[in-house]
Amino acid sequence: MNIDINFVKIKDAKEIIEYCKQVGSETDNLSFGSEGLGISVSEEKRIILSFLQDKKSMMFVARHNGKIVGLAAYRSMPRRFSHRADIGISILKDYWGNKIATRLIETMLDFAQNVARSKVISLEVATDNIRAIRLYEKFGFEKIGLFKKYFKVGDEFLDAYIMTLYL
Repeated sequence: MNIDINFVKIKDAKEIIEYCKQVGSETDNLSFGSEGLGISVSEEKRIILSFLQDKKSMMFVARHNGKIVGLAAYRSMPRRFSHRADIGISILKDYWGNKIATRLIETMLDFAQNVARSKVISLEVATDNIRAIRLYEKFGFEKIGLFKKYFKVGDEFLDAYIMTLYL
């Protein structure tokens, strides 16, 4: 499967809004559901611009035949936390198992080492998201904590692991 991974562009804002509605409807492992991000296209453009202006943060889009099928965010921290970054990844369900998340992590790790110069990367992952946990562990991420009641899906609370990778 031919997947192109690129830096986000401001013109991607509307498609990202629609992508997030779709991906949010396919899994409970994200911070949003089928409502998506709940922001306007102009707000998403401002978010994208903030990534593009911050030389140590970036959003990446994975496309198949021009359509966004995956999204990854790499956000560096300010000041005394400037050696750290948080990441997040989502992939449309029809594209799971095609190594897109692997490629997005590789892209973010390259960015971390060669651009942002981060020393610690962290993420949160639902404790029942075994596929994602195994993928993160393959890259050397380690569980460092349990965040109880991290997600609230409907009336149910779900826990998440905090995972870190030391570069």
